[in-house]
Amino acid sequence: TMTTPSLADHQPEKNIKEALRPFIGEMADAILDPESLANKLYSNGLIPRPLLVDIISTSGLRNTLKSMHILKQVETMLTTSRNPIGVLKTFCRALSADPALKPFISRIEDKIGGTPLVRITSARTTGTIAKCQQCCVTEDDISTIVTRAINAAEYWYLLGAALGVQPTHLNIIENKHLRPGNRFAQVITVWITTNSSPTWQKLTNCLMRLAPLNLTDLGMELKREFCKDCCCIII
Repeated sequence: TMTTPSLADHQPEKNIKEALRPFIGEMADAILDPESLANKLYSNGLIPRPLLVDIISTSGLRNTLKSMHILKQVETMLTTSRNPIGVLKTFCRALSADPALKPFISRIEDKIGGTPLVRITSARTTGTIAKCQQCCVTEDDISTIVTRAINAAEYWYLLGAALGVQPTHLNIIENKHLRPGNRFAQVITVWITTNSSPTWQKLTNCLMRLAPLNLTDLGMELKREFCKDCCCIII
């Protein structure tokens, strides 16, 4: 049986690595909330933490300049990554949350020959999250999670940003706790106490979407153990 290669397989790597270049100026003008975009990109490993902190904390810099810094960093990731198509897909998923930026996705797809970069989910997969005792992570589970996260604790800030923990909370955690394991535990604690439905599905799906392999492996391990009979529906 012959396997039909995907469009991405036929794209010269140079086309993918240069896919953003023609649109950077336009995108920088169109990005209205660079802080939100930076948070999403940081949570997926596309921009470094110092840049995220600069974007969030610098109040005198115009949005267009902040956006330009973000886009230049993503372009650098594209040119240096061993998996540029993966970087491009992750970036376009972040763009898809903003209606003003969605048109750029199709233009980028055209630039690389029509390769789809964002998966379209059907209405069936966008159900509400069921909250039940079986599915929810509780404070009693934190020690179990931290024990499993021994090789992933250094990524506590990345996980916190991906789970939606506010930068102010993350800064407080960093100032109060020195050890990565304690910081990791505090991130989970804040997420549980501030989230209306802190489910195992949410946590494991988030971990598995993050770039560092230690976080991905942790997400898979927790999912195998705690999500066997989970009733939650997560996109």
